[in-house]
Amino acid sequence: GPGRKIRKVPGTLDRFYELIGMNTDPSPDSVPQKHLRGNGPLAALLGFQSPLDKAHSVVAATAVEPEEMHALLDVLQDEDAVKSMHGSIVLVHGGKAESMFGGKTYTLGRLPFWTSIWFLLSGHPILLAVMSVVAVLVFAFALWRTLRTIASRRLEEGS
Repeated sequence: GPGRKIRKVPGTLDRFYELIGMNTDPSPDSVPQKHLRGNGPLAALLGFQSPLDKAHSVVAATAVEPEEMHALLDVLQDEDAVKSMHGSIVLVHGGKAESMFGGKTYTLGRLPFWTSIWFLLSGHPILLAVMSVVAVLVFAFALWRTLRTIASRRLEEGS
């Protein structure tokens, strides 16, 4: 039909607001949706985890009409449009690309140790801020103890 709906994936701040009791949505199922209406031209790139093998991804290119596949290919040849594409859904209509996230994200492959830590913490900015404050306090305490030890040695040598 002419109507399509795409749900938005809840973000980290949504979970934080829910944790402190400031959730604005009366029900968790009422997340905002992207509504597409009309019978105009529409093409899409969809990315998702393969249902056959969890170690693979699927990228599907689809269009309402076969002619719209040409519009999709034209957008893929535009470097600026490709740079702005992100998420799991890219809708192409009117010669422009619109990116969205639909569904849960997943990862494939391995990252270096430090990069994997940053990746895990990127989804939890408040935890990252708390850990940063703790790290600064530990470093400041260690520096203070070191300087205090040096000062006491100087005082003993001066006596």
